[in-house]
Amino acid sequence: SKLWPILGNLVIISLLSGTVSVKPLAVSYIRFSTLEQKNGNSYDRQSGRTKAFCAKQCWDLSEAIYLDQGLSAYSGKNKQGALGNLLSAVQDGVIPKGSFLVVESFDRISRQDVHIQFELFNSILKSGVNVVTLSDERIYRADDRDFMSLLVAMISMQRAFEESEVKSQRLKAAWANKRENAQNKPLTKVIPAWLKLEKGVIVPIPARVAVVREVFKESASGMGRRSIAKKLIARGEPVWGSKKRNKSNLWNDSYIAKILTN
Repeated sequence: SKLWPILGNLVIISLLSGTVSVKPLAVSYIRFSTLEQKNGNSYDRQSGRTKAFCAKQCWDLSEAIYLDQGLSAYSGKNKQGALGNLLSAVQDGVIPKGSFLVVESFDRISRQDVHIQFELFNSILKSGVNVVTLSDERIYRADDRDFMSLLVAMISMQRAFEESEVKSQRLKAAWANKRENAQNKPLTKVIPAWLKLEKGVIVPIPARVAVVREVFKESASGMGRRSIAKKLIARGEPVWGSKKRNKSNLWNDSYIAKILTN
């Protein structure tokens, strides 16, 4: 019963021959780092490439997509989200042996130290599940421990870690420099939408501050982000920010999440 939601229409029955053939199962994992990317093309790109590759391989792509939105692979926070659920499904056999885990690249799964990345990758292979990276269309098979293939994987993992490490150090240095030279001035020109600059001084916008407080109050009482957004839309609360960022010009759950996690 656990397998059925994942397998879907995996078994194909041939009425002519009376035989049963099984197409290999493929499962997709998609991740992007920021909620803003949700409104971009990151999801569509990863999803589209997965569907195209699975179709070419004649694999049965599961409708169950493991998706982490706005969770960092460098900090490992995605292990607390859909990636954690995916790993549990692999270990418990909900995703059966012989299946294919399809990701755009290794850095979608993890950007942590290469030892941590390889341990995670190896645990999937040891469970009998193959791993596919779409960036180079390479298939790492559970029953094939070719040294060169594993070396290629480790090089990709190390590159992902180093890229994130360099970016992290640069950001830390930039913010340290800004703090040192701030002298009670704004650190950047970008400030939360419920604040404004008046002669170089940050001041609150009372009506928007009231909305922020309301969002926190409703969230603390148990109301979901989408429900909060619908409530603001229903009463005609003006949307903040430019139409370029919010093409629908409506409150949405991703912006509510941004307020709550700012």
